[in-house]
Amino acid sequence: MKTFIEGIPKPKQRPRWSGKFMYSPKTEWEKILTNHFEELDDHFNYAIQVDIKFFMPRPKKHYRTGKFSDILRDDAPKTWHTNKPDRDNLEKAVLDCMTKGGILKDDCIVCTGTIEKKWANDKSGVYIEIWGLVT
Repeated sequence: MKTFIEGIPKPKQRPRWSGKFMYSPKTEWEKILTNHFEELDDHFNYAIQVDIKFFMPRPKKHYRTGKFSDILRDDAPKTWHTNKPDRDNLEKAVLDCMTKGGILKDDCIVCTGTIEKKWANDKSGVYIEIWGLVT
């Protein structure tokens, strides 16, 4: 299965204490992911590989100014996103939403895979590929 979800990737938020109980804050990104996964017909309950590529939006400082404002500056990073958020927190948000959206029995069935963070040149979002593994 291959899918692309457009949006601004956000990490999984840490649980918070309200004074009376614990809760996990939800982001708009998690709602977009969950809704997308609920609409898919795929369901996995066996060992899988998940490859995830995050495409992060570029800040304005990566671009030139004036009539050349659509051209990257020479000193702007070309490919890899080395800033926060951390890739493991981004992955956790995706896997949790895949489980909540019903395409994974549980995220413990993910046995292998790659995670990449790159700068988006067009659309920001996440590209996900799922492969079944022979057990």
